[in-house]
Amino acid sequence: MDLPLIVIENLEPITEWVLLEYRHASKIAMGNIIFTNVDDKRLEKLGKVYRESFTEVVEPDKTIILDSSADKPLRTEDFEKYRYFVIGGICGDYPPKNRTRELISSRLPAAERRNLGKKQLTTDSAILMVMLIYAGERIEDIEVTDSVEIRYSENESTVLPFGYIVMENRVIITPGLIELLVRRRKEDSGRVF
Repeated sequence: MDLPLIVIENLEPITEWVLLEYRHASKIAMGNIIFTNVDDKRLEKLGKVYRESFTEVVEPDKTIILDSSADKPLRTEDFEKYRYFVIGGICGDYPPKNRTRELISSRLPAAERRNLGKKQLTTDSAILMVMLIYAGERIEDIEVTDSVEIRYSENESTVLPFGYIVMENRVIITPGLIELLVRRRKEDSGRVF
């Protein structure tokens, strides 16, 4: 089986946080990544970049849209028939609002849809899940957190209410994210309101 082409349909501003996730996603996908609906030179180092929507880049009959509202889970055998695996570059809401169905799946009804389990994943966690399934894992056997708590002190923390994959008893968090949150917290605590 050829390596899958991961397509991220970008639907948010490219913030520092989003850029960290996209960098990690590109590394996980071994550079086989396409960013659509975006014009940002920083992404050109990470994969192919298209201003056009994913609907103009993929072949619908060879495409799976990864949508949490889909009935069927992604399976390893899907990689034998399908080439493009579309993930929404959408900042998550808590509780989840199933925006993928509205913003992505509805725009390409000819494509197949699969889910990656019940938990809302970060973009890079979703791509890690795809690559693990490509390598033969089953969703049911992949451990995913309900959330992650970043502690700043005994009394202060931030809870990230998204699923992160656990491998070898270690939560796989976007490299640089904890440092970004710590820096932002320090910047915010220095402000006078």
